[in-house]
Amino acid sequence: MVHTDNISSKLSSLVDVSASIDEVVAKVVDVRGDFISKHDLDDRESMLTWIRRKAIDLGFGVVIGRSNNDTARRNPFVTMLCERSGKYNPPLKKFRKDDTGNRERTTGLKDVSTEVVDETGETTIDDISAEDGESIENIINIDSMEDILSMDLKRLSPHETRKIQFSSLDMAYAFYNQYAKMNGFAVCKSNILRSKKGETLERIFVCHRQGFREDRVFNDWHNHDLLHEEYHGMLASHRKMEDSDIMQMNDMLKVGIRPSQFYGSCANQSGGYEKIGFRRKDIYNQIGKQRLLQRCDGKNALHYLHGLASDDPMMFYRHTVDGEGRLEHLFWCDGISQMNFKVFGNVLAFDATYGTNKYHCPLVVFSGVNNHNHNIIFGGAIVANEKEETYVWVLEQILEAMSGKSPISVITDGDLAMKKAIKRVFPNAYHRLCAWHLIRNAMSNIGVPEFVGQFRKCMLGDYDLGEFRRKWTDMIDTFGLHDNKWVTELYAKRNMWATAHIHGG
Repeated sequence: MVHTDNISSKLSSLVDVSASIDEVVAKVVDVRGDFISKHDLDDRESMLTWIRRKAIDLGFGVVIGRSNNDTARRNPFVTMLCERSGKYNPPLKKFRKDDTGNRERTTGLKDVSTEVVDETGETTIDDISAEDGESIENIINIDSMEDILSMDLKRLSPHETRKIQFSSLDMAYAFYNQYAKMNGFAVCKSNILRSKKGETLERIFVCHRQGFREDRVFNDWHNHDLLHEEYHGMLASHRKMEDSDIMQMNDMLKVGIRPSQFYGSCANQSGGYEKIGFRRKDIYNQIGKQRLLQRCDGKNALHYLHGLASDDPMMFYRHTVDGEGRLEHLFWCDGISQMNFKVFGNVLAFDATYGTNKYHCPLVVFSGVNNHNHNIIFGGAIVANEKEETYVWVLEQILEAMSGKSPISVITDGDLAMKKAIKRVFPNAYHRLCAWHLIRNAMSNIGVPEFVGQFRKCMLGDYDLGEFRRKWTDMIDTFGLHDNKWVTELYAKRNMWATAHIHGG
């Protein structure tokens, strides 16, 4: 149990407290009775927290001046000073163990609440009952930026912050950062407490000019002037280059415009440098970041997917590397894609696009259609080549991600390697050709718009087999395509694309 006798309020210079493991002796300056309480504290840390909270309520802050956990020569002690006490170091008194046995008055906690991230990752308010038995009620839940923006942060008091509960650590930071922006200062991330498993238990956010103060409660007192609202965007935690700014910067750099010229252009567009939202240094930092990413983009891609997996327990991704340790094949799909596949995965469209990245690697997209006839994505992959074994690996990953469910029909652009891979991984699935690719190929191989129109009708029309043959023959005669190789090969594969043959007449 911790005992104190006369711990004073409104200290003009310092509070000198010598604490032992079991007891605390208080030697104070300017004693006025405001630091006296009849309630008990369980340990030294609780007492220090109560002193800090009490000082904040009275309009000043305290810091730890000197401390000693334990030595053979003296008892453990801590010296607490007013945060504006300057260079003053109070002399150590000769506190003896018997000095701590004659204290009758005890201290109690006064409305102390700290923001703590528990082992489940949820930020909560740690309630400690007030001296008069009052408890915190009407908890305010912060789950999104909309909740933060709806609050009047300029008039928010420290007492009101004790009623706030955050859904995540990121949301707690977003709240304090927005609070700082509205009140003219910037935010830094201070101490972090982790468990043995590496999970975040506690995180402290401070003003960017916080110094050495170690308050563990919300404090709206600052040792500096707050910035005018016009210049809030120039502070470090509020500056950010948006995606549109980065895209515009890259476009200008490609045509030889220097970063300083781009910065001046942004100032002209925004109406002043203070309204841009970032500084010239941020431009050079972004350029350096992009150069760094070019050297380790494979590792960053995996790191990004790992971050998504921490928020989405169903996130699935797999990759392979080549003989030199470079990323070779990468497959991914999230939880929503997996749930959509369970309902709408009977038909799977399997397509590889080109030229969509600077490495010119095929991007494989697995898609389908929902009950509203809207396109939905089941997964994606980036592969190094289009070999049969590569597509077999990709299809095996989607089979694993979808808990072994196979599609009934698989639609592709007719690639031979895809066709062989589908037979190996989905032996019972029907292989169909994509109508969009066929129409595009018809235009590129024949080049006659009228033919494309009639071909489309033959392909999608719900005819019986005899009527389909008649229409096909009439079309070939009309355009004189009896000897066209592409048309001949296409007709040989009519079971894979003609609606009449798919429905079986």
